[in-house]
Amino acid sequence: MNVRYPWQVPLHGWLSIARRIASRMLRDHVFIVSSGVAFLALFALLPTLAALISVYGLVSSPEQLSHQLQSLSSVAPHSVVNALRSALQSIVSGSGLKLGFSMVISILVAVYVAVRGVLGIIGALNIVYEEKERRSLPALLGTALALALAALVFWLIALAMIVGAPWVIRQISSGSGVLRELVLAARWLVIAATGLVSMTVLYRFGPSHEGPRWEWLSAGSIVGTALWLAGSAGMSFYVAHIGEFGNAYGSLGMVMVVMTWFFLTAFVFLFGAEFNVVMEREIGRTSATTQ
Repeated sequence: MNVRYPWQVPLHGWLSIARRIASRMLRDHVFIVSSGVAFLALFALLPTLAALISVYGLVSSPEQLSHQLQSLSSVAPHSVVNALRSALQSIVSGSGLKLGFSMVISILVAVYVAVRGVLGIIGALNIVYEEKERRSLPALLGTALALALAALVFWLIALAMIVGAPWVIRQISSGSGVLRELVLAARWLVIAATGLVSMTVLYRFGPSHEGPRWEWLSAGSIVGTALWLAGSAGMSFYVAHIGEFGNAYGSLGMVMVVMTWFFLTAFVFLFGAEFNVVMEREIGRTSATTQ
């Protein structure tokens, strides 16, 4: 196909892309790789959240934390929010001195596990892009640290929107209903934009791969973000109205919900990467930025 941009791909081209994606996902064992990425992401997330809550706890009360964590239920399943509340509320309830010491330890641990988690994502992207890691160890660790810090900044913005939107709505509760709806819509737009930017940056700088063109990266990021939002909403509905994780897994039900959500996130992320690879190769172009 002689096209330069994703929106120029004809219908028969999209059908070919869909078949190739399915074939590559089976060959690359994306289901199994996603499970590993989900475990590493969860392992990295909790210490990172603990560090953030340790800082936040210096100026917050447990009641405020519990109320604001509830705002996350608009994005993540309720069981995920409950697990975070149970794991992190004890940190905020500590004394100031203990909390300050906990903050230092948590930050150090968070940096280590976050880098390990990003290294797992980089390894998964190398599998998808069929690349061997060619960067030196210092360059690889530096890239992982930079990506971890970038992801932290991006998702702090999203978290601020999730937590801050209810406060804004309360401030304008006596105002127009249209204004409240606009605030809610803006919150989802920021969350979607944060997911889009995060995926694009990881697709661009994660794999040991020559710089692909940004327009092709954005295609997979848009698809991945849309699937992530739809999947998270669908999972929230399923857990709230249909799923019986507690009956099936007992006390481990909440853990299973959290792991399932992380698996969903990892799966759609790698699906977006496969989407990018197939689209580039389907149109007969290399991934280099130079033409």
